[in-house]
Amino acid sequence: AIDKAKGSGPSPEQRLVAGELLMRSGDYDRSIHALSQVLELYRRGQVQESSYADALFLISEAYFKDDQPLAAARHYKEIVDKGERPPYDSYVGRSLSRLVDVSIRTAHTDVLDYVFTRLAQLPASDASGSLQYARGKAYLAREECPNARNALETVSRTSNWAHQAGYLLGVVAMKETLAKAPPATTATKD
Repeated sequence: AIDKAKGSGPSPEQRLVAGELLMRSGDYDRSIHALSQVLELYRRGQVQESSYADALFLISEAYFKDDQPLAAARHYKEIVDKGERPPYDSYVGRSLSRLVDVSIRTAHTDVLDYVFTRLAQLPASDASGSLQYARGKAYLAREECPNARNALETVSRTSNWAHQAGYLLGVVAMKETLAKAPPATTATKD
């Protein structure tokens, strides 16, 4: 209690690490609590912006994994809105990709509309491949298979997103094949 009163509790970085570890171990409530403290300390000017960006992304992930997609969306959108500058730029593609997931899970088409609005304002690609992946995933959510394929094919095979992009390319190929297939007929018994 004395340490708390003196303000000598865990540092913001320790809270950030604790929040990430708690999230990865599935303790989302405690993770959200620890990360919320980092966000509040930033608002008070006691945390560097790089730690704030990390905490913002991690709390988004914790909310998403805790099946609170709209709470997650609020934080993902904050990242995307600041995403044209460091340190947020490294999280933009991943946040947009998660926003597509939020749109699908909640059937909130306004979230997908937001994703497309923001994608139009961002570069076509980034070095990590996350923007290309997010763009392809968004097109796939809108059932625009040719556009999805084109975006996903631009993800480098050496990217951390190559496996996810390959999976979605398989989904696109399946959807295109099914769209071209003649309708199945049912045999009738005499």
